[in-house]
Amino acid sequence: DAVVRKTYRNSGLRLLQTLWRTSRAAREFANLTAAERRGLPCTPPRSYSEVRRFGFVRSSTLVTGFVRATTSLKAALAKLPRSDSSTTRRALATALGRLLARLHEQGLLWCTPMPRNVLVEGPLAAARLVLCDLPAVVALLLGAPAPLVLAGCGGVSVPEDVLTLEGIAQAAETSADATSGRFGFVMEMALPDGQ
Repeated sequence: DAVVRKTYRNSGLRLLQTLWRTSRAAREFANLTAAERRGLPCTPPRSYSEVRRFGFVRSSTLVTGFVRATTSLKAALAKLPRSDSSTTRRALATALGRLLARLHEQGLLWCTPMPRNVLVEGPLAAARLVLCDLPAVVALLLGAPAPLVLAGCGGVSVPEDVLTLEGIAQAAETSADATSGRFGFVMEMALPDGQ
């Protein structure tokens, strides 16, 4: 069974930010496990480890299963010629939209949805997309009591009504700028440590 090991090393200011915090590998392992439990396509999490010194995370390693015959969505899009690939690009965009909709249906907000964090499996026109990088995920459980943060938000408590789909929609409607006010606070809290 082939595996992929991703090691995250911390030094300088980034090291100082890790004091008594959950390591990136631990957060990503928890998020991938939650996604896998919900039946979402993701790289299967196997294990993680971390090296701490005086409470600081010097390094952490995530081990996931290797998904064969895949490439990143970013690399797949880069290989497509711009002139004649509108149908394929549309199919990939539709597949990504469906994947994000599935995440939201399962009550998860993925905070790093970038083409490099998605794997493409199979032919591009009918590709299956697989999540491969989930360092920060927020649970959006409608009507559920706190805590709603899975991993990646530093354990900061946020008002419960903000972390619901209705709360985000209401905050966006009442704010002149969608990135400010309560909505912006939610998005700031969703960023992984040190980013």
